Amino acid sequence: MVFIGDFDKKLRAVTIKQPPFENEEKIGKRDEKNSNLITMLANIFNNKCKNDTFIWFFHRLHKNCNTMNNGVKNTRTILGLLLLLASGYVNAQLLTSKKQKQSQICERIDPPNWYCKMGNDTLQMLFYGENLEGAVVKSLTKGFSIGPNRSNSNSYLLCDMLLNREFVGTVNLEISQGKKKQILNYEIATKPEIKPINKKDRFTLSPNDVMYLIMPDRFKNGDESNDAVKGMLEGLDQKDPFGRHGGDIKGIHESLSYIKQMGYTSVWMTPLWENNQPKQSYHGYACTDHYAIDARFGSLEEYQELCKDARDSGIKMVIDLVYNHTGHKHPLFENPVDTNWFHHYSEKKITNYRLATIPDPYALNEDRKRMEQGWFVKEMPDWNQSNPDVARYLIQNTLWWLATAKLDGIRVDTYPYSELDFLKRLNHRLKLTFPHVFLFGETWEVNVATQAVYAPNIFSVDEMGKPNSITDFQVCFALQNGLKEKWNWDGGLSRLYYTLASDYLYLHPEYLVTFVDNHDIDRINGQYGNEKWKTKMSLGLLNMTRGIPCVFYGTELLMSKTGSHGDIREDMPGFNKCDDRSVFQVEQRSESEREMISWISSLNKLRTQTHTKHFKDGKRFQMVPTEGIYAAGIKGQSSVLLYAGNQSETAQNLDVTALKDMNLDWERARILLNSNANDKAVYDWELKSWQLQAHSFYVWEIPIK
Repeated sequence: MVFIGDFDKKLRAVTIKQPPFENEEKIGKRDEKNSNLITMLANIFNNKCKNDTFIWFFHRLHKNCNTMNNGVKNTRTILGLLLLLASGYVNAQLLTSKKQKQSQICERIDPPNWYCKMGNDTLQMLFYGENLEGAVVKSLTKGFSIGPNRSNSNSYLLCDMLLNREFVGTVNLEISQGKKKQILNYEIATKPEIKPINKKDRFTLSPNDVMYLIMPDRFKNGDESNDAVKGMLEGLDQKDPFGRHGGDIKGIHESLSYIKQMGYTSVWMTPLWENNQPKQSYHGYACTDHYAIDARFGSLEEYQELCKDARDSGIKMVIDLVYNHTGHKHPLFENPVDTNWFHHYSEKKITNYRLATIPDPYALNEDRKRMEQGWFVKEMPDWNQSNPDVARYLIQNTLWWLATAKLDGIRVDTYPYSELDFLKRLNHRLKLTFPHVFLFGETWEVNVATQAVYAPNIFSVDEMGKPNSITDFQVCFALQNGLKEKWNWDGGLSRLYYTLASDYLYLHPEYLVTFVDNHDIDRINGQYGNEKWKTKMSLGLLNMTRGIPCVFYGTELLMSKTGSHGDIREDMPGFNKCDDRSVFQVEQRSESEREMISWISSLNKLRTQTHTKHFKDGKRFQMVPTEGIYAAGIKGQSSVLLYAGNQSETAQNLDVTALKDMNLDWERARILLNSNANDKAVYDWELKSWQLQAHSFYVWEIPIK
């Protein structure tokens, strides 16, 4: 064995992926059985032992045996030596493995690693183990210390580590339990800088961005090998609308060019973290491991590569996080650190879903409490965020994902369902640690005032405690209902007018995330009864209106399913490699799909390329709606962008006399976009109005004299 030790350093780099004896010369027939035995033993060690030094030694010895076989009739002595050596090695390996298992006290730590300068001088650490009763953790690295355990469960140690904020490297921790000891190497890396691509922007996302919403399980199956993963409770079932279909990170990575060609500058993906739930795990909103990518989507490394390549190509990445609830198969729920980590641990009370109870001055305490502390559904336990340990666990997880994947933004699911004090704490910590990262919360509410409560607003006394923005369901409802009904004083597109007239409630309406549908709402084209002109007009108004527009994947293909969540989250054509056609290939798209993709690309180009200053710095205005026409505009330094939609069944005149104070040069006005390429808006010089064709949407640029 001394021989092996002499060459150990040189041989550790050797990796033999294939059995090393497949191509050896044939030996004589009389020794074939002996040689096969040697080969079998070698293969066992190559595949199982994983010790490169021993494999090399065994390989050399086998070659010597083959040479000797040519001149020696009896190889029993050699085989005996080999078997003796093998037996000794196996016994040594088993003994080492047994000792390692016996000395292993901790199986996992949350968070698995950390970063320097993360806005706090302490780190809450959760140690996992089969039985940690009486276990103690201490730091062997100077400048770090570990506080006492706060867990009420023998399966965990919950401790705080005092940090050296400037330190980068390995912190050596020792966990001891009686006579057993285990050394843990905990890595602290340099915190990445996350800044806007455009240095002049306040946040990583701006009014010059357009967002594309993807549900990974339904977008593209790039790696069929991860469709079914051992240990996961739910397998593949593409026929079930609520089952897993197999979309993954690789499929999205392969489609970055498709997304970029449409002009999108950011991508929001529904959650990718592990959802090991028995049913409907595809959507990602019932997390079972806060620090792991679901293996059916891919790996953490694949996610990091996707984020890097996306950002390198000019596409910003937004992570979807859930603070309000988790999956009922989460280990921290099934075997909790403490039952007070969750609301109604035994009762499982469901929320009343009434967001208005939070700001309502007349709400009953019980109703408000039920809204905030009730479970979202029976499979999604509600975190008790008033527990400081829970709050820190969730906030640290957020910072870890931002640093690990170098993300540009966060979308917070069910934002108002979380406790207000927790949300304030989250927003403060995030803005201190990653001040440029854009965070927006989902706020599904039916009126403007209640929605505005959760955004930075005119009543805010603590803007640091607010998110940067929220989702604007009011614009969504106005566009949906406005084009489903005929125009009247307060109906039709007048709804959009009144909705935007309430923007005075917001401090920064330009950062509201706007949309016409999403993964929880019927497809917009289906809501419109497959009337394409309505879908085109709604997207035109969406893109030109203030805010950051977000479009659900498949809208560009006129997907139109309505009904259940499983149905509206349909697979893209070309989802599977064996599909009859793929929309990711230009030549395989239908005429309608090409038309819609071209329309969306043209709209996005205005906001992100040709007229960025208008959208970022221009002064907005809207005109009083008349006879089925909604019109508004953006005044820039040298020109005005005017846009209008006519939802009437007949052509209508848009009176522009109200714009006379802007001193516009109408003779040089030009149409930038027209939803109906066969029709043209005609300017009537005597009436000083534009005649807009029925069911058409236009964008003009008019120079300022």
